[in-house]
Amino acid sequence: MKKVFFGFLTILSFLVIVPVLAQKHAASTASSESRDELEKKKKRLLEEIEDAEDLLRKTRNSKNASVSEVLALKQKIAARQKLIANYNSQLGQIVEGIQSTEKNLKMLDMRLDSMKAEYARLVVRAYKTHGALDKILFIFSARDFNNAYQRLKYLQQYSDYRLAQARLIKSTKTERLQTLQSLKGQKEEKEVLLGTEQTEKNTLEKERKEKDKVVASLKGKEAELMNQIKEKKKTAAKLNKLIEDIIKKEIEAARKTSESNGNKVLTLTPEAKALSEHFAGNMGRLPWPVERGVITGHFGRHEHEILDHVQVNNNGIDIKTQQGATVRTIFEGTVKAVLFNPAFQKAVLINHGEYFSVYSNLESVNVKIGDKVTTKQVIGKVYTNTEEGKTEIHLEIWKNTDKLNPETWLSN
Repeated sequence: MKKVFFGFLTILSFLVIVPVLAQKHAASTASSESRDELEKKKKRLLEEIEDAEDLLRKTRNSKNASVSEVLALKQKIAARQKLIANYNSQLGQIVEGIQSTEKNLKMLDMRLDSMKAEYARLVVRAYKTHGALDKILFIFSARDFNNAYQRLKYLQQYSDYRLAQARLIKSTKTERLQTLQSLKGQKEEKEVLLGTEQTEKNTLEKERKEKDKVVASLKGKEAELMNQIKEKKKTAAKLNKLIEDIIKKEIEAARKTSESNGNKVLTLTPEAKALSEHFAGNMGRLPWPVERGVITGHFGRHEHEILDHVQVNNNGIDIKTQQGATVRTIFEGTVKAVLFNPAFQKAVLINHGEYFSVYSNLESVNVKIGDKVTTKQVIGKVYTNTEEGKTEIHLEIWKNTDKLNPETWLSN
């Protein structure tokens, strides 16, 4: 009786362990959500590399590639570095999954060995003591009817226990086989990913050497590059002054209705205030001003791509895109200015309450001052510099007279 009782405890413990293992397995597969996210990021990075490669090819076909080629190469290198990091993250998750599966397999083997040993004891015991005659004698040797009934129930439970043990062994064998197949698949996936990652690393090394070669070839053109920097500064200064003047006029016009702000910020109507709050609430989720493109010029002050110890300043960001690409608004608002200067071509300034967005280096514009525009509305076409093989839009975001980094506002 004691052996059977402990046998019941054994199978009960296994019935408890199985759900626990299942929960652990479910917890490990919950990370598949992050794997899905990594796959989505990988897809975006591959598209970014493809775009950068296409832009680089067009740049090389131009008459005067110079810095644009370096920028395109740097963008492609940055995207590939992120892609390799993505592969590393995926590999980490696969290794973690393999370790978890191997641990689960070991527990299954231990459980299977224990169940087989227990079942063997049951079979031997049944053979020795539970023949048909023994069962009858066992029941009729009871001291009273209740005791006989208990012995009958015991024999039934003993039989059911043996059947349950046999079924559990069978299901555990099936689970072990599935776990082995899963482990094999994980290891194969790991090997494929390792190979892909190594290929990307080799390509990255080639691209770095290619960039260094182009940079070295441009080192002897310092005077020409310095002239380009001076021209860019002049262009930025002209555009900056025009924008500031327009915004100050807006503030001055608003000041006439309210003397409370000291002529520093716009006095907003309830509608403009709601629009401004809506714009601010979409930080990090605003659409790009072009459907496809890569950022080649970042916001703020940073080192020049070629010249050592030379810093350049960018009031916004530069986005390289396809020739003939259309420009669209990043948010709803009102057109406050349409500007033109040979240095920055055409530019459009749109008001969003206390915020402003500026789109410059446009070849054509199809909106006018006072027009109400919606999010993603096409307002023009990007200008292409055939000399440099560059189709690039410059985007700025202002809050009153303060310049903001557009990268923190645009959707990833």
